[in-house]
Amino acid sequence: MKPRILVIGNTYLQTDFFVPSLPVSGYATQAESCNEWVSGRGAMSALCASKLGALSILAGRAGEDFTGRRIRDYLHSSGVDVRFFNMTRKQKTGLCTVVHSGTGSESTIDFAGANASFVMKDVEDAFTSKPDAVYLHFDVAYEVAVASARLAKLKHIPLFLSASPIKRNFPFEQIEEVNTVFLDEEEVYQYTRVKVDSMEGCMKAAVLFQNKTGAKCVVIKRKEKGIFLNYGKYYKAIQSYALKPIDNIYRNGYADAAFDIAFIDDYMKRKLYDHACEYANVVGTLTAASEGGLEAVPDKEAILKFAKVNCPELFSNTREEERLIGEKRGI
Repeated sequence: MKPRILVIGNTYLQTDFFVPSLPVSGYATQAESCNEWVSGRGAMSALCASKLGALSILAGRAGEDFTGRRIRDYLHSSGVDVRFFNMTRKQKTGLCTVVHSGTGSESTIDFAGANASFVMKDVEDAFTSKPDAVYLHFDVAYEVAVASARLAKLKHIPLFLSASPIKRNFPFEQIEEVNTVFLDEEEVYQYTRVKVDSMEGCMKAAVLFQNKTGAKCVVIKRKEKGIFLNYGKYYKAIQSYALKPIDNIYRNGYADAAFDIAFIDDYMKRKLYDHACEYANVVGTLTAASEGGLEAVPDKEAILKFAKVNCPELFSNTREEERLIGEKRGI
């Protein structure tokens, strides 16, 4: 049974320019290359959900303009349910421009556009899709995040929370009954002032965040140091795989989104935090180690092939293998 995952978050059209060096005031420089892609935590997560086989629903906004229509068509053609991805004539579609210089520096310009007009009514409408799980990002307004959490609680729908981007003054006390919260090392430190470079630090940070959110499960992503998983009285450290991440413009966004969505997808099918985190670790690793954005997210066959060699216990029975292959073929 494919879970219906409602993703709540922002959508942008991002353009990346690659230049030898940043121009000084009054001068122009010739870009060596450029790239254009759909970004924003909401859009990337919804795309990953569809790619990984879940029923993906995106709640967000874009402008009723050429760019917004292009994004909506791309999302729809990628299998995302866009009935609640609303278009507005009052705002332009959100845009992001990043200039990468040969010296390693970057300059970023964000234009929120229609994302800023995403309101509680949009969330209420999206919940009529009857999702099995809600995946919420902190890139939406405070009131939208709180309303999403309250609706999830009222309708008894598991809420999965990405505490990104960092909002230090976020009213966590207004969010109740979080199923799982996802954080990386920097986010943990900014919210708790605890460094997670040891098991003791991980334990302390997890308890602090459980107290902040009431989360049943806390997942801390520590890059090459692996994943720390804490759920109730139990915890587990999951080692990273020896695959070198590819340093490209998509890596962090799509690898993080793929990990979180894989976790949600697997948890909703099995209700096992351990297995969900092991599965997500495989998906996130393969995504980070592959070229491209959405193209880097592995299909079921690639996941199964990697797992057979590196973690055979993940899919240790033939029925599971048949199910995965069946999903890939649309059976």
